[in-house]
Formats: sequence, C-alpha cells, structure tokens
Amino acid sequence: MSPMSVGRYVNYDGDNSRESAVRSYSVPKYRRLIEVKKVYDPHDLFATRL
Repeated sequence: MSPMSVGRYVNYDGDNSRESAVRSYSVPKYRRLIEVKKVYDPHDLFATRL
C-alpha cells in the first residue's frame, strides 16, 4: 500500500525512525520544521525524530 498512499498521520505512525518523519512531509515543509525547531527548541526539550 505504501506506493499508493498519499499521506500519513505522524501521531499514528509506529515507525519512530527519522526516515519515517522525512517521508511524512514534503521536502520544503520538512526543512521549515527543522528551522522552526532550531529556533524554538534548541536544546531538544521536546525530543522528536526530526
């Protein structure tokens, strides 16, 4: 089914790998998330797989 899927709910994804997070967003949106996380969570208080 994966090749036919068009999206995913990241909160329900059982795969906690970074690769799974990358697949969950478009490239521009993923890059923006990384930049926002650097500004608002520089010490990784809210640990994520980004």
